[in-house]
Amino acid sequence: MAVFIEKTTLEWPQKFGIEVELPRKMVEGENDGARQLGLGESGDAVKVNLLAYLVEKWANIILEETRVEIGRFYPPDPDGWIPVGYIWARTIPCQNPTCGAEIPLVRQFWLAKKSKKKIAYRPVVDFETKQVNFEILEGEEAIAAVGFDPGQGTVTRGDARCPVCGQVTKAADTRRLAKEGKMGERMVAVVLHSPQQTGKCYRLATTEDMRIFQEAAAYLEEKIADWPYLDSPFPEEKMTPNARYMLPTNYGMTQWQELFNARQKLALVTFLEKIKECYARIRADVDDLPLPAEVDSDGLAKAVIGYLGVSLDTLAEHNSSLCRWISQNEAFAYTFGRQALPMMWDYPENNPLSGIGGDWRGLLKWITQYIIVSTLHVTSKNIHSAPICRSCPCSRPML
Repeated sequence: MAVFIEKTTLEWPQKFGIEVELPRKMVEGENDGARQLGLGESGDAVKVNLLAYLVEKWANIILEETRVEIGRFYPPDPDGWIPVGYIWARTIPCQNPTCGAEIPLVRQFWLAKKSKKKIAYRPVVDFETKQVNFEILEGEEAIAAVGFDPGQGTVTRGDARCPVCGQVTKAADTRRLAKEGKMGERMVAVVLHSPQQTGKCYRLATTEDMRIFQEAAAYLEEKIADWPYLDSPFPEEKMTPNARYMLPTNYGMTQWQELFNARQKLALVTFLEKIKECYARIRADVDDLPLPAEVDSDGLAKAVIGYLGVSLDTLAEHNSSLCRWISQNEAFAYTFGRQALPMMWDYPENNPLSGIGGDWRGLLKWITQYIIVSTLHVTSKNIHSAPICRSCPCSRPML
């Protein structure tokens, strides 16, 4: 792993991130590479960063092939709005013998918490059937009208309050129930966007949404039954219990694969399969390019595959059941907010095909930008046009 990191950060960008001229017809129409990665134009030729261009080109090919195979499991709404993600809540049964309701474990109920946009979902209890349903409240007035505080969830440090009877299940019992296999999960809301409009909207999850999810789970089982590479594509290694840094192990999650729901695993496995299958095509593509004689074609193809693997790893970090929804900017937070694995009661499932936010293409941009910037010669002329660091408050050029 250490060698691979050095290759992706130091060796490959310097070795293969060279400026080349390609015929315009080779880059236009394939993807946005000619616009995003173009370094200049000269007649019928376009100057590109060779490595960044190939990584983006093949990442987009893989994206479209993945969309063909599993896009049906992320269907748009009838009005054309596309799901960005799905909000899930883990559940446990209430331990009150006279109740037994399913408790949705939600840390807070905000979906959007901006100065001019307040949206929350509120639990609505049917006391006769002991069912907990939800409704969406839009605007501060609607939220205040029912006297609801979206910041007050049903679970705090593992203590779960039943919305039906009010009894609190202590954290020790929550952990026990999880280890006994009695912790479930339910889809509660869907986050959507429209290509024709700005901003996101929300709706409650429906039985149709769950039916599609279950179809995805069934397709995953079919897919791995014929998996040609290993016994299983899932990470089946045991997670090392650690009460401070590996909190999911306190709740019965013993293998790494258990940090992903079925559709998340399907997306990752499908992207993995497409990457593994495309090396020969990438190698042939490299051979067809008008490259300088000193370029190692085999090494370049392996570098492209390496960065596609980095893209897959990045997607995995942004699409696990340990991510959280950031209502302040309506975005996904990735798994590793710190050097530990937290326990998330409610989490957003990312749609990697959505075309917005932390999807496959959006995450890819960080990789291609790094390749380009790491090969730039730092001068007073180009330092001001470099991408700015967004991961910390330094605001320095990423050079």
